[in-house]
Amino acid sequence: MSFSPPADDLTISELRDERVKAGADESLQEGPSEWPVAYADPFPHVRDSLIEVPRAELDVGVLGGSVQHHGALIVRGLLGSDDVDICVASLLAARDAQERHFGGTEADRGWFDPVQTNSKLDAALRKNNADMGVVWLADSPRATQVYLDALDRAQILQLLAEYFGEPALFSLQKSTMRVVEPEERLTTWHQDGAFMGADIRTMNLWVALSDCGGAIPASGMEMIPKRIDEILDTTDGIVPYAIPFDTVADITAVTGETNPEFRAGDAIFFDDRFVHRTSLGPGLSQTRLAVESWFFGATSVAKDYTCLLA
Repeated sequence: MSFSPPADDLTISELRDERVKAGADESLQEGPSEWPVAYADPFPHVRDSLIEVPRAELDVGVLGGSVQHHGALIVRGLLGSDDVDICVASLLAARDAQERHFGGTEADRGWFDPVQTNSKLDAALRKNNADMGVVWLADSPRATQVYLDALDRAQILQLLAEYFGEPALFSLQKSTMRVVEPEERLTTWHQDGAFMGADIRTMNLWVALSDCGGAIPASGMEMIPKRIDEILDTTDGIVPYAIPFDTVADITAVTGETNPEFRAGDAIFFDDRFVHRTSLGPGLSQTRLAVESWFFGATSVAKDYTCLLA
C-alpha cells in the first residue's frame, strides 16, 4: 500500500497530517501472524563483519537475511547525488525554520510545522532538538515529502512493506534529521529495542548526507559487527538504557568493533537489536549531516510513538 493524497488542493502540511491519520488507521493492521519472518543467510561465509552491497543488489532477501544473521546491512549508493543534494537542502531549511520558531520568529510552516500530539514530553524534546541541530523529520512537512519521494525513487518504501508483509509506518519521535558538529564527547552504546519495548516489527534506515566515519574527520557510527538476538542488560549503564562498557568490551574482545566509512548517499539498515553508538572523539573537524528513519510494521509499533504512513 502506498500513500495517495486524497485531494489535489491540500497544502503540504495537510498532506503530512493525512499521513498521521493514515498511520493510526486500524484497517492497515493486516500483517503476518508470526514475526520475524525467517530469511536465509545470504552471506553464510561472512563472520563478525558487516555486509555491504551496492544498491543494485538490494532486495528483501538480502535485507532480511543480512540483518537477521549479521546485525545490519550497509548499502552503498542508496541515494543518488541529486537526491542527496535536495535532502541536504531540505534538512538545512527545516533546521533554520525550527530555530526561527523557537527563537520567537514565525517560521515557514512548510519547513517547520510540528505534528500535534498530546505529549508534554514531545514539546520539551523539540526545544532540546533545536539546541542540538536535530529536527524530527515529520515536523517538517516539506522535508518529509522530499525524503519519502527520494526513498520511493530508490524503491525502498516498497522494499520495507515487502519485508514487514504489511504497510510501513515511520515514527515521529525516532525519525530525525541531524547536523552533528565535530567534538570530543563520551557517547554510550545502546540497542533501541531497550526502550522501544517488546513485540515490535521495526527497521531503521540511516542515510549519510555527507561523507563521514572511518578515516573521514566527521562523526560516524561505531558498531558491533554481529547479530545479537537478545536485549542486553543495562542495569549498570551510566545512563538509562546504556549498555555497560564492560559488557561491550567482553563482546568486542571476540568480534571487534567497526566504524565504517560512509560517503554521501550510503546507508545502513538495522533493527532494534543492533548495538551501536555515535562516534565522537579526537581529530574530528567536519560537520556530519544524516537522516535516520525508524520504520514499523503497521501491526506493531512501539508504545507511545506517533507513526505516519510512509
